[in-house]
Amino acid sequence: MTRRSPRFRPWFATALGALLVAAWCWSSVFAAQPPEADSPADDPILSAAHRTARKFTDPYPRARAIISVAEAYGRLGMRERGRELMMEAVAAALESEAAGHTVLQAGEAAARSGLYQTAWEIAEAVPSQSYAIHILCQTANAQLEDGDREGAVATAQRARAKAEAIREPEPASTAWARLATVYLAAGMETELDEAQRTATDLALQVEGDLRRSLLLGTVAEAYLQADRWAEAVEVMGLIPSADVKSATATDVALALADQGRTEEGADVLRSASRDVASLADPYRQAVMWTRLGEAYWKIGRPTSASATLKKAQDAIRSIADPLSAAAARDMVIDGCITIGETDTAERLIGGTKDRRQRSEQYVRVAVSLAGYQRYAEAVRATERASHEIVTLAGAGKLKALGEAHRLAWGPDAPNKRIKRLKSDQLRDAVWAS
Repeated sequence: MTRRSPRFRPWFATALGALLVAAWCWSSVFAAQPPEADSPADDPILSAAHRTARKFTDPYPRARAIISVAEAYGRLGMRERGRELMMEAVAAALESEAAGHTVLQAGEAAARSGLYQTAWEIAEAVPSQSYAIHILCQTANAQLEDGDREGAVATAQRARAKAEAIREPEPASTAWARLATVYLAAGMETELDEAQRTATDLALQVEGDLRRSLLLGTVAEAYLQADRWAEAVEVMGLIPSADVKSATATDVALALADQGRTEEGADVLRSASRDVASLADPYRQAVMWTRLGEAYWKIGRPTSASATLKKAQDAIRSIADPLSAAAARDMVIDGCITIGETDTAERLIGGTKDRRQRSEQYVRVAVSLAGYQRYAEAVRATERASHEIVTLAGAGKLKALGEAHRLAWGPDAPNKRIKRLKSDQLRDAVWAS
């Protein structure tokens, strides 16, 4: 790999950055113009950015820089010039160690900027069939957004041909699941059903519980997007990993509740709970009980939420590793705040032996309470943290805590009350709110 001169590099990066910023600003002015609009033979800013980008001797940054310029040309409606540069970027990318990933980025940029024919060409050049299908599906979705359904269907056909050629079940399942998103957006019900069933069948052939579970979780999410609740629940039942299943169950339950089918959502969570109960690892149990408890709360089942969070608390006591126990306790504390059990959260914080960590937990809880507009509770939680930790909370958290104090105390809070705050930074945040 050729080394660049240290004296040259700062100027080069600054110059290229300035040119690309100018190019993006310029291209945004014309981004809304239709592709058939007249455009100049070239653009001086983009031309300068291209010349600068080509000076990179390393093919990877050269390809990345040229991709940005080519995308700007595409957004300006200068399609032929955009295509030339995008294919130049692909050629440079193929010389680099990260060839596949960089060519994928070129394909994505082509799709974003309306260079659809170029995206087709890149899909043929990319070394991975999976990458090619990803590019084609992104292109088809972009064409649909542009109102070009005929072009999108043609692009989907290309992606389908590549999906059918993949023999390994794992990448094939991913490809069909991705293709299903295009069929959904295009309203192609028959093709959508076939793609989702094929993705499910292929996922079931994948060895390894976790890999198979992740693929099935993706398919279940795709069914949710298509409002096919029964199929989503059915596929969720096929997921062997309790971790993945509980995450998917949460999404399914919330989606069902949004449709007014709360009892069905609760049934889904109960099914996932049985899988969590069978786990031998208390840390995983604590994490998943917390996730399910929060989901129960969100679908309007507070009693079930409280009972499930209680199981998470019980699981913490069985975690042998102190660091894992602390991490699980933090998650359960957040869960208790979510479902409105502040007293339980504070009791759990009290079980933390390290004073600094305990104060950090109080600060995090106070910020969460402020987010839930429970300002008085947020103030009380802040008061329990050491002022040194409050001071180091960071600008965003201090802003939230300052606003919580102001809203809890009212706009006419006496200055002497604010001055009694031990943290200068918190005091300033209250003044500023």
